[in-house]
Amino acid sequence: MKDMGLQTGIGPGSLPAFLEDRLSKTLAVDFEAVPDGALFHIGAVLNGRTFEEEGIKSPRAALERLSAFSADARYILGHNIIKHDLTLVKRHLPQCGLLSLKPVDTLLLSPLAFPENPYHRLVKDYKLAKASKNDPLADARLALTLFQDQMAAFLRLHQMVPGVMDFFAFAFDLPGSEGLCDLFAGIGSGRPEPGRAEVFFMDVCKGRACPEATREVWAGFSIDPEKKPMLAYLVSWLRVAGGNSVLPPWVRHEFPAIPDLIQKLRYHCSKPDCPGAKSRATRKNS
Repeated sequence: MKDMGLQTGIGPGSLPAFLEDRLSKTLAVDFEAVPDGALFHIGAVLNGRTFEEEGIKSPRAALERLSAFSADARYILGHNIIKHDLTLVKRHLPQCGLLSLKPVDTLLLSPLAFPENPYHRLVKDYKLAKASKNDPLADARLALTLFQDQMAAFLRLHQMVPGVMDFFAFAFDLPGSEGLCDLFAGIGSGRPEPGRAEVFFMDVCKGRACPEATREVWAGFSIDPEKKPMLAYLVSWLRVAGGNSVLPPWVRHEFPAIPDLIQKLRYHCSKPDCPGAKSRATRKNS
């Protein structure tokens, strides 16, 4: 069993050894590009070392130097890294070694780490709260700090809600999400079998949603690689719904089916004794 550190008060700088080791192998990056996609400024941090190039004339050469800098890395991290930074890498240098690293996107993690307040102090709307424009090295450091806070939040969540990290690992056990799956499986007890994940999902929805709708949602989403991650955000929201919980606009934009899923779970059944109806009444009177 992994040593999770203190039972309370876990925060950046006091992470357990296995997560500190993961941090030491995580390359945090940020790229600045003009609208046509041409890279002109790169900043990166790896285990206390920094890399920065600006006024870039040859993106391919700059990416090759960054790849050499990151030879000891196993993960590559950034805010919106999957759809922005890695897309730029693929465009300029499809064979770049950076693309063999497992991606960790702090944008994807924030609503799961902070469901009761989806915008962390370092996040404004869905973007990093930058102190200045065009400073990718500072932004890479910000993303790394945000990730430390997210890991601390996940440790606390693991202690409070046993099984939730394993469920998140199940939801992100997909090609392209290996970095997220590794994180959740490492904090939890591993990647659960679909049957165990189903039990957890049903337990979370119990008393909060219509049982019939819950079964339909699981059947339709748990086996679809495009839809599985939505189950993680759905579980995250359902756990805190009725409190200080807001479904982030970014989640609505990225996964437009989630609001409809919530409606389905709440309103699928019109029976007065349905848990979904009772949950609606509780929220209305609270």
